[in-house]
Amino acid sequence: MGKFLLISVLIFVSACSTTATDPGNPYGSCATTANKNYFVCKMAANLTVLAGFTEKFIYTNDIYQLIDVVVYPADMYTTTPPIERLPIWRLQKSTILSSVSVKHIELHRDFDFPRNVNIGDIILSNNNLTAFPTNITNRDDLHYIVIQYQKIRALSPNSFTAIMANLKKLSLENIQLEEIEPNTFTQLSHLTHLHLSENHLNVLHSDMFTGLNHLQVLYLFNNQIRAIEPGTFDTMSDTLEYLNLNRNQLKVIEPKTFTPLSRLVTLDLSANSLEILAPDMFPGYLSGLDLRFNEIHTIKPGTFANITDKLQYLALDGNQLTTIEPNIFTQFGNLDKLILRHNRLNTLTPDMFGGQVQHLILNSNQINTIKPGTFANVSAKLKQISLQDNQLEDLEPNTFMELSGLRSLDMMNNYLKVLSSHIFAGLDNLNTLYLDYNQIHTIEPEAFADIKNSLKWLHLKHNELEVIKPNTFTQLPKLEYLIMSENRLKVLAPGMFAGPLMNLWLDANQIHAIKPGTFDKINSKYMFLNGNQLSVIEPNTFKQLSGIRSLNLRKNYFKTLSPDMFAGLDNLKSLFLGNNQIHTIENGTFTQFSGLDTLDLTENNLTVLHLDMFAGLDRLKDLRLEDNPIDTINFGSFGSFSLLQKAFPAADWLNGLSRLPTELNKRRVTYVMGNGIIIT
Repeated sequence: MGKFLLISVLIFVSACSTTATDPGNPYGSCATTANKNYFVCKMAANLTVLAGFTEKFIYTNDIYQLIDVVVYPADMYTTTPPIERLPIWRLQKSTILSSVSVKHIELHRDFDFPRNVNIGDIILSNNNLTAFPTNITNRDDLHYIVIQYQKIRALSPNSFTAIMANLKKLSLENIQLEEIEPNTFTQLSHLTHLHLSENHLNVLHSDMFTGLNHLQVLYLFNNQIRAIEPGTFDTMSDTLEYLNLNRNQLKVIEPKTFTPLSRLVTLDLSANSLEILAPDMFPGYLSGLDLRFNEIHTIKPGTFANITDKLQYLALDGNQLTTIEPNIFTQFGNLDKLILRHNRLNTLTPDMFGGQVQHLILNSNQINTIKPGTFANVSAKLKQISLQDNQLEDLEPNTFMELSGLRSLDMMNNYLKVLSSHIFAGLDNLNTLYLDYNQIHTIEPEAFADIKNSLKWLHLKHNELEVIKPNTFTQLPKLEYLIMSENRLKVLAPGMFAGPLMNLWLDANQIHAIKPGTFDKINSKYMFLNGNQLSVIEPNTFKQLSGIRSLNLRKNYFKTLSPDMFAGLDNLKSLFLGNNQIHTIENGTFTQFSGLDTLDLTENNLTVLHLDMFAGLDRLKDLRLEDNPIDTINFGSFGSFSLLQKAFPAADWLNGLSRLPTELNKRRVTYVMGNGIIIT
């Protein structure tokens, strides 16, 4: 087998010279660099060019050289005269230019590419072009042309003077294009992708795309399009699959504008100025329809009648919908996601939703009422409802009765105050419940009774809970994550928690007491009690938590640590006690923590580090003692010099023991070496 030589060439228009050379290289004299696969080459007598290429080998029947070329000035601040041709004419006939890019270099109006080699892709960027470079249109080797950041304000049939049989993709983005004359693209009948985005087009005329009868993808986003004439897309009715009209100025879509597009799969009309949706707007093959950030206030019955079987994604967020007519969304057979966030809906009613929708997103409306039966017509396929950032104050009984397939319910940031008994009836398979940032002060008995066999995540952060009634959470045998941060809890007592509860967040409450037995029936691995008012931990409080890995007690009011405080935490890996008022650590406090690797004692009142204070911490990796008023150190308290280094990782003076007395003296610290006391 022969070889394909793959070479990637990077060309800089520059005034540099080379040093060491490789005369055998066909592209000119080249100097090697630190990377053995990279070369710097001078490739033209009248223009100094630097080139770098890497080599790979692929076997085939013949030897070819595949090259990717990028041309741009090495010095962006030096003006380069317009160039007429690329300085690579010495390439062998067997060379194939996989792609050629010319960036930030002005091109002569007669600029041309080498004719002795095949070129796959051409990319021209920031070349000050005012017309389409016609010299490249009579090539039959091109597959993809990108022309961007130019000043080409108009295209005409003369722009494409020859049939480009193999051209599949044409990108003319950001070229200041204002006008496309009729029949401009008739020579591009094999084109499949056309990009005309970020230009100044304002009307799409019926004869603008004539001849593009194989087009599959059309990008027109970020123009100034305000009108689409009837018949504009007729020439591509059997081929177009993707159409992007995002960020234009469309206010009205004439009936049947898109309906001839029998194969259109995705239509993006987001960020326009549409106000009304009406029947005969959308073709029947659509699976994705993006209508976000318009000004839609009305959806007429029958608007989606043609697309009920195929549509999978419908985005209507960021509009001005206040009501939804009955049955608008009830007929969808395969809808995966319906997004209605950031509208002005205030009441959800029966016949509003139905069909096979799986994800219903209603965030950031003004919803204050969910009428009974609202979800009666929704199938068991509905997996997620998001009602975050609304105005719900209470929920009617049986609101969720028909939602046996729901896995996630999000009602964060509403105004709920009471969770009534059986309020979640019907949610037999609910896995995750978000109730953070409400005003919940009461959870009635049996509030979670109907989701006890499925609920794993319960979020109650930032509410107004002061008391948790016994057995409120113990009826949830599968609960693994309970987040109750930022409430007003004061006392933790037995009967509050049970089950696996791998993660328990109780931080930023007002807890001042934990009664013995509180944690006897849970199996937590991570517990957060930071930001409370604890000053004492009763003996055996954590006795049954042998599986816990991390305990956070920062920002409390502890003053003394004693061995019986942490009895039972035999497998603890991380203990956080920073920002308390700790001034005393009794002997033996940490002896049970043979596996502890992180101990945080920052921002306390420790003044003396005494003998055996850290005894038992044989595997400690991170000891944090910053921001303590330490004035006496007994080195025996650290057991080894390595532990001392962990305690003061930023102290360079620990790198040499000979400097230690001097440095401690500067800090007015009394230091103790072994059992002998030295006072400075």
